Amino acid sequence: MRNNSTLAGTDNQRMDLCVDFARMAKVDCTFAAVPSTKTSHADTQLTSSLSEAFDLLRDGLAGSLSIVFEWRFGSQSGSGAIRDFTLPYTTVTEHYARQAIDNLIIKKIADALYEDWKREEEYQGPLHLV
Repeated sequence: MRNNSTLAGTDNQRMDLCVDFARMAKVDCTFAAVPSTKTSHADTQLTSSLSEAFDLLRDGLAGSLSIVFEWRFGSQSGSGAIRDFTLPYTTVTEHYARQAIDNLIIKKIADALYEDWKREEEYQGPLHLV
């Protein structure tokens, strides 16, 4: 019988490794400034950069940001989205927003890498129905 604390340590180490890999992934992002809920989502504005999207959000011209991203690491790739990203208060810097978004993206990529890793460990042998 396996010791569960050993497995937990291994899982934590694997997740830490996945986070390191996620930091090395190539990520392409698209940013959209989403209007506040009072207006139509048809008014969502794609922006050319995080800087432009941040300015719209900080200046109150957008209620939140949506970020859609595609990532690649080695032979693995995927995509994801962060919806309704808002600033905790209006005086935060663009650097803070960039780091917060980067951390959210890294977490999503690390989770995907970790799930793929766990799937690879599943039994791949022959099945016999009884």
